[in-house]
Amino acid sequence: LTLLPMETYVVGFKIFDAKALQTEDGLPCDPFLIVQCCGLEFQTKTQENRQQLASFNEDCTWPNLELHPKQFESAYIEFKVYARNWFTRNYLIGKASLQLSFVNKRSNCLYARKWLCLRRDDDPAITGMLNVTVFALRPGQQAPSATLQEQEQTNELGAGGAADEEDLLSKAVLKNTIEAPAGKAHHVEINIHRLVDLPMTATMTGECHPSPYVTVEFAGVVLKTLVTENVSSATLNTRLMIPVMTPLYEDTIILKLWNSFTFSPDELMAQGLISFSELRNNSLPPRWFNLYGWNLLEVPDLNVFALAGVTPEANYFRGRVLVSGRVQPLEEDEALAPASVGMARPVPEPNVNYVCLFSDVYMAIGVKGRTCEVEVSFGAACGSTDKVAGTYDAGGSSPAAVEETDGPHQEEETVHSFVFNQVQGRIAPMLVMAPDETLSQPYVMINVYSTGWMSGRRRVGYCLRKLEEFPMYEPGNPSKPRFFPLTPLPGQPAVPASVLITIERSHTEDIVRHTRKLVKPMMYILRSYCFMARNIEERGSGENRYGMRVACAGRSIQTPALPGPRPKWMTHLDLQVTLYSDSAKEPPVIEPIQLQLYNINSGQELGAATCIYTHMRQKDNLGNWEPYVLSPQWVKIKGGGFGSKNVGEFLVGFEILLFKYRDERALQPQAMWPQGSDTYDKKKHFAKLRKATLHFSLLGLRDLMPLSRFDSVGVGSVDLVKPLVEVEVQWGDTGTKTAENQKLRFKYTDVVEGGDKRIKSDRLNNWKSKVGKSANILASNFEFLQVQKLKVEIPDKMILQPYVIIRVYEEPSRLHSSVRDMMGYTNTLVGESRRSLADSLPVCWLDGVNINKSLAEQKAIVDRAFRTARGASALHEEFEQLTDEALKDMKRHYREDNAEAGSQGGLSAALKAQMEGGPKEYINSTALPVPLRFPRKRPLPQLARLINAQVEQTFSPRHGEKVVAIGQTQAKTVQGKLEDTDNNSFHNDLYYKSCPLLLDHDLVESADSRDWNYLPDVQGFVKCAFKLVDGWDTHDVDDELDDDDPDLQAALPARIQTHAPNAPLISAAQLALAVAGPPGSAALAAAAAISAEDRTRRVFRSYNVTDELDAFAFDEKKLRKRFKDSENMPSRVRIRLYLVKAVCIYGKGAGDFPDPYVEFHLGPNIAVSFKSQVKIGTNEPDFYMLEERDVVLPDDGKLEVRVMDKANAFEFGGDALIGSTILDLEDRWHSRSWRKVNARQEIPRENRPLSTAEVPGKNRGSIEMWVEMIESQRAADLKASPLVKPPELEIEIRIVVWDCIKVKLVKEDYVNVQVQATLDCNAYNGEHKKVQDTDIHYMSKDGIAIFNWRMVYPRIKMPIKTCSLKMDLVHYELMGVTHIGSLNLDLKKYVERVATNMDAVEVGPDLLKFSNADTEDPDNPEEIGSARVQLYVMTQGEAGSKLAGLGRDEPNDNPPLITPAEGRDWGTYMAGFGFSMPDFGMWKKLIPLFVVLLVFLVAIVGMKNLGLV
Repeated sequence: LTLLPMETYVVGFKIFDAKALQTEDGLPCDPFLIVQCCGLEFQTKTQENRQQLASFNEDCTWPNLELHPKQFESAYIEFKVYARNWFTRNYLIGKASLQLSFVNKRSNCLYARKWLCLRRDDDPAITGMLNVTVFALRPGQQAPSATLQEQEQTNELGAGGAADEEDLLSKAVLKNTIEAPAGKAHHVEINIHRLVDLPMTATMTGECHPSPYVTVEFAGVVLKTLVTENVSSATLNTRLMIPVMTPLYEDTIILKLWNSFTFSPDELMAQGLISFSELRNNSLPPRWFNLYGWNLLEVPDLNVFALAGVTPEANYFRGRVLVSGRVQPLEEDEALAPASVGMARPVPEPNVNYVCLFSDVYMAIGVKGRTCEVEVSFGAACGSTDKVAGTYDAGGSSPAAVEETDGPHQEEETVHSFVFNQVQGRIAPMLVMAPDETLSQPYVMINVYSTGWMSGRRRVGYCLRKLEEFPMYEPGNPSKPRFFPLTPLPGQPAVPASVLITIERSHTEDIVRHTRKLVKPMMYILRSYCFMARNIEERGSGENRYGMRVACAGRSIQTPALPGPRPKWMTHLDLQVTLYSDSAKEPPVIEPIQLQLYNINSGQELGAATCIYTHMRQKDNLGNWEPYVLSPQWVKIKGGGFGSKNVGEFLVGFEILLFKYRDERALQPQAMWPQGSDTYDKKKHFAKLRKATLHFSLLGLRDLMPLSRFDSVGVGSVDLVKPLVEVEVQWGDTGTKTAENQKLRFKYTDVVEGGDKRIKSDRLNNWKSKVGKSANILASNFEFLQVQKLKVEIPDKMILQPYVIIRVYEEPSRLHSSVRDMMGYTNTLVGESRRSLADSLPVCWLDGVNINKSLAEQKAIVDRAFRTARGASALHEEFEQLTDEALKDMKRHYREDNAEAGSQGGLSAALKAQMEGGPKEYINSTALPVPLRFPRKRPLPQLARLINAQVEQTFSPRHGEKVVAIGQTQAKTVQGKLEDTDNNSFHNDLYYKSCPLLLDHDLVESADSRDWNYLPDVQGFVKCAFKLVDGWDTHDVDDELDDDDPDLQAALPARIQTHAPNAPLISAAQLALAVAGPPGSAALAAAAAISAEDRTRRVFRSYNVTDELDAFAFDEKKLRKRFKDSENMPSRVRIRLYLVKAVCIYGKGAGDFPDPYVEFHLGPNIAVSFKSQVKIGTNEPDFYMLEERDVVLPDDGKLEVRVMDKANAFEFGGDALIGSTILDLEDRWHSRSWRKVNARQEIPRENRPLSTAEVPGKNRGSIEMWVEMIESQRAADLKASPLVKPPELEIEIRIVVWDCIKVKLVKEDYVNVQVQATLDCNAYNGEHKKVQDTDIHYMSKDGIAIFNWRMVYPRIKMPIKTCSLKMDLVHYELMGVTHIGSLNLDLKKYVERVATNMDAVEVGPDLLKFSNADTEDPDNPEEIGSARVQLYVMTQGEAGSKLAGLGRDEPNDNPPLITPAEGRDWGTYMAGFGFSMPDFGMWKKLIPLFVVLLVFLVAIVGMKNLGLV
């Protein structure tokens, strides 16, 4: 049964601005938005009196969007902008939509700060622009940070010209009309030509023909064809045209076929999807689309499946529709036409041909019922067999005909079989017209019906196949029948059933049908190679034992039951089956092979996998048996209530041979168990068992949960005090106990061996900690710092996936072990962790690796070998057998290998060399002997550091450049956890990551992204590192040498390491030889001995173990020094926690937003809450907090940051946890890469996911943060990194109006020009008024006015919701002003740009045109004036150093403004009142003299009156 599970998706959005809204009457309106997505709806607040710009700044997140994966591909979010009307219906201004899958495929699953074009359904014209941010998350994906949501994404199509446009102030002018954005106009045309073969539908009055119509949805437009009443076929010839403008943000064109009802909702009959991008590249010629759905009589209630989270596979033919389409690009001078529905030109039907199907049914197996009939349909045409009665047998043969084979017991299952003779099973020929194109052809459907004693006819199973899978009809040569497995109908038990049938196709029915091919039962051996199972989902108390059952042709055989979680059967099952064939030389008709996983404890079948395998072992033309290469595959096991859940995986292979040849030597089972090096034969054995040494480094145990004191009643708990760690290597569970000499055992002691407890570095700590899933429980932690090694033998095949098991026990008491054994005390298992060794196999085990070359020399070969091995180990949905071509290639390579081995097997080495081209000369043309031809002389340059020789130094590094570079470097942001990152942002060297301890759990892969801190099954964590080295290590030179010897360290500090990234380190033994020798020849000889082993050392160990880890992790002294030495671990560490922002995916109910605040916990005792700084009503809180605490590592090394929701007065139960994240500070402190960036204060910002133990694995949001650590004694010397909250940043805007031109003359011959500016900004807190005017330019007769006037708006606090400036051009008079025109400037982007990069912005001067919507004719606009304006935007701090006054007041700088002389003198001013000075002609030259005389006379008269004269 093919079922699609429902999944939980997350959709969030933020609405910023809408601009240029085209209302019904062209006037400002009260806009609001309605957002709809998959049945959910959100409405914004209503803005008042807006048209050119409306700022909303509202956001919402829907955390629980239940959809099927296919639904998500076509789902979209739609934004509708309405204008509010009080007494009539709200007017739809326009709408825009985004496809969720399109958003999900973008970087960070985010569509940030993009402008959408608003359109109405019936008009292609743009009716407004909407600025939004949208993110869509699949299960397991992380929410983008609040910072990413606020930042505008770069255009994937190219951002050329964007910076140039920002330098033009005219681009910021808001207009009532909309300029079409850059893009290409297209018309999408979908033609619906015909509907045929529509099925009958059930109504209240009985069955009748449907009343169909078709809808097409795309780019927010929905078009509908006319309804045709009560027809099974209809000719529509309807063209549905949708205008679009690229770039588009959705790609799926949705076609829906509906059945119209009068008194009930219309029924959706079928749905189809067309890709716009593919349609644009290649037009769709007329093509038949076949519609499949469900028969409501068989599946009466689909809601049952919807509630269970699954969707059944469509299994009922619902008709065909003939569709064509194209995307027509328009020329630049062509305008988009409105969306329309019109008549399409009739088109000829696609090329069709007669297809006649000849079907013969042999038998139906596994069908329960009294009678059975088989129906074959092709589209609407169908034919069926006669009804036959059933028989009940085992494998289709009598028990006497079955011979028993040695080995596991084979069971004969009671099989319901229905055998059809040629008369009963022959279906009448079906002649239909079918398209030649394969995609337009319907499926050939095989349906099986049965009737019971008390029930009527019902369909029990079906099978869908393409027409091209069936052979052409050849008269006189009937084709061999095939078994087709049946899929049970939804809701019916998944019983394996199949039909043996032959279907042949021809182009005519006018032929004489031949007798069907006679097949007879033959005995075969179906050999199943059952390796193991993994990832079994079932969990239960006690030890579960699992087995595999192989069933085919009515017989089954099973493996022995072995304990989990990874039962390793490693056995072949030879199942004797009766199959049908026409010849012993031809492969038989194979029935589907059913693999079942069962639990022997409960007796239940957990799941099954159906496999098809058809290759049979045969002889070639020379009478030799064809080769067989065992190639097992991992296949999925499906189970659960509807058979759609993955419940495990099988590793299995198959082989088929005739029963009579079972004793042939060449047909004996291939050895599955890996063989040792002395017995391994590549042609006979599947894998090689190779010797290796496991080096295991145990750092410690963390967060061990208390044990239940009384397991039987579950009362009380006890803390761990004596943990014991056992390590072993396995590659499957067999139930046998591992020998003690094949285990490593680590016991906890409170002091290192031979150490002093009074010395801190010798003490091994144990402490308590709080766990993330239960803050009330204190867990135990222990330091081990021990290293051991183990000799192991493991297979070299990655597909077998060997692994290391780390088990943690608690010893029962401190009594002597003999006393404990006598009293019956045993160790209590706390948990175990299984870590895969597949990626840790030694490099030299891979195919094609040369052990005589270094890893750097063959890195490409190693990477390719790893990819090949991983590909062979990949998981398959179903068993994929080799194709005929691949099988032929395999046989050819096998013969070539055999021929080569046979021809040269007994030849001498000299003869082989001669055949290869003769013996190789000792000295070649370069006059170099063989030992000197290879590049192993490279260590000699390093020798200068070993020998007492002077090495010349180059110029000293330029530290100034480095310091400047550090000062300019900005910290990067990591999307996710830093510990899971390994890229340019951070080189991950967190070697001792916490591995979860679980019970009855399979491997934990390193790529598993689950946060184990919140999962209920986790019993604790183990910190360890391990490596595999080829061969058994019987002698370790490093253990006998003291690397801490001062002379040794002086000779080579920290062990010489080459600059090559993959070059190995020189061992201490080799170093000692070099140092001990005298200067000169002895030292040179020692250095020459160093070369060979060092260059190839990495080839013999695990590929994923770096040189740095290998240098310290597997030496106890160095391990303890790294983690316990006072130089590496100070007594106290200062923790600096930086909390920036969070995104909360949390549904509080009733559309309310949470009231988030943050708190953190450090270790068991430090808890800090910021409840007093709660953020009210938001799901994107910004914290901008810096907290410092002194801690002791590793005791306080666990940091948990929680985002809480503050409960209000009406909520009970206290504050709720939105989500939290846990950081391991100990790992970071011991990471050299992290310490390096920490010293430079360049720690990447982490956008960490939030999780909870209540709903583990569910996305609860993310928090943007980072952590710095420094020794407490040095904390005063290193200041904390700046963490500035953007709202504290203030911006100043300065507008300089230089002049105006072409101003409309309001009076007959002049105009008094003035410019008024009004700032609209919610965050303006300056001392100047929002409305500022220029001075007046009087009596301008040519429309030119000079101002040189400055307007200043200081103290605009960030962030802002809106920032626009309205400029009015007026004619001034004493009795009032006359409005000439106005314009609006959108300054928000300039202000945000300065706030982001702190760089001042200077735009212009640019000429801005005024307009007047009341008097302007849209068809013939009138020039009413333009102003030359310059914009300055800067931070308030920069503005304080560049002071400037209003107008032309002091300080008149930045820039200095000169008072204009034009339009400012008294004559010009008086002329404004109608007065004018007389013209004195030549006498006006004497006016100054007359003025002086007049002043003199006035002075004389004044002095006389004062008695001075």
